[in-house]
Amino acid sequence: MASASNASGSPTGDLRAERGDDAGSNAACRQPVRFAARDALLVKAGGALFAGKLGIAEGLCRQCLKKDPTNVSAIRMLADVAIRIGRHHDAEKLLTRCLELAPNFHLARNNVRRAWRLSRRCKSSAGL
Repeated sequence: MASASNASGSPTGDLRAERGDDAGSNAACRQPVRFAARDALLVKAGGALFAGKLGIAEGLCRQCLKKDPTNVSAIRMLADVAIRIGRHHDAEKLLTRCLELAPNFHLARNNVRRAWRLSRRCKSSAGL
């Protein structure tokens, strides 16, 4: 498994963005998706998630995170499971961690917005 720096693309992507190299920054930030496709556990987790087998997907993501706690793809996928089972606050925390590790991971950024909206919607409908 690649290190957090290589898997997230964050340090390289941020550096390139600071230098005005938008194309290079975008390419570096696509790294999480490429590394996820190479990790057999994440591929299985993605299949389970797609099939609606959320317990299996969660377990596989957690196995992956035991091996590499900074794997942003596994963190994001675990957050997706949390969103689907209504644990929006947990999803927000996971996605916030993901963005700390990989600030330009746009899929995680979109997911955190979704989790935030769903969380607020649930709170307002519950009268909180």
